Amino acid sequence: MLKRTMLATALLGFTGGAQASPVLYTLSGVDLAPSGISGTYVYDIFTHTVVSAALQYGGVTYRQNILPGASSFEFVPSSMADLTGQPEFSLTFDPSSSLGDLHRPIAFAQSGVCSNANCSPSSTVNSFAGGAGSFAQGSTSPPPGSQHWTLTGASVGGVSLTGSFDYDYVNNLLLDVALQADGAVYGFGTSNAGHLFSFYPAQSADYTGQPLLSLSFPDFLFNTTPSMMIDAGYAAACTNAACSLFDVTRSGASGAAVASAIDTPEPASLLLFGVGMAATWAARRRRVRPTAAR
Repeated sequence: MLKRTMLATALLGFTGGAQASPVLYTLSGVDLAPSGISGTYVYDIFTHTVVSAALQYGGVTYRQNILPGASSFEFVPSSMADLTGQPEFSLTFDPSSSLGDLHRPIAFAQSGVCSNANCSPSSTVNSFAGGAGSFAQGSTSPPPGSQHWTLTGASVGGVSLTGSFDYDYVNNLLLDVALQADGAVYGFGTSNAGHLFSFYPAQSADYTGQPLLSLSFPDFLFNTTPSMMIDAGYAAACTNAACSLFDVTRSGASGAAVASAIDTPEPASLLLFGVGMAATWAARRRRVRPTAAR
């Protein structure tokens, strides 16, 4: 009975994980001069972050969220150390809605130009008072969002860097990592906001002494971008368990990542896979038990 209960709990957990995907929001009726704002962004209700964005305004695509607040979001075209002079716009949601709601009415929108490096404050250029027809509509079933990226002409600290990885820009996850540099093989990676990646030989509770590879790109690795130049990077050796401290062994990186689309399993497919695996496990237990009894 205990084993059946544990199996049921595992299946429920699997189902919940498949449904607990980030929310894909599509803007509608945001008529901010001169062109209106359109497009989509993906919001993770658990980490309270915008993990990807593709919003069009004034002929520019905005992909970086710099203010993921409860009541308002602020977007700029891309991430950079100094945002001074960069265009920005913000969306303020109606207080009747909350984070994670699928329908979020927009009460106010405004655009401007960043006045300092952190874009706080910014000078207002245009403003728009929203209404019933201005909203962000969410869906908990984002389209598949993984792509296969292959490094080409890449190096770190003058040493050749080869291999590939898959990046799921909907869930901000690195998958199927297979990179090599300076004799080290990297099979696991983590993503920070979709443009700064850290790679390790394998996932571990203690990275002390393990090699670290860091690669930075000037923008999100997004599905509409066929290739992206490597902006910066380094190789290092972790000096503590979390690898928050490390000694850089090679600095500077160059080259590019070139994308090709791959398929990502839908949540329903993942659930069926989980059920199938559970059924196989249960059947194997039934076959093995009589032998164990003897």
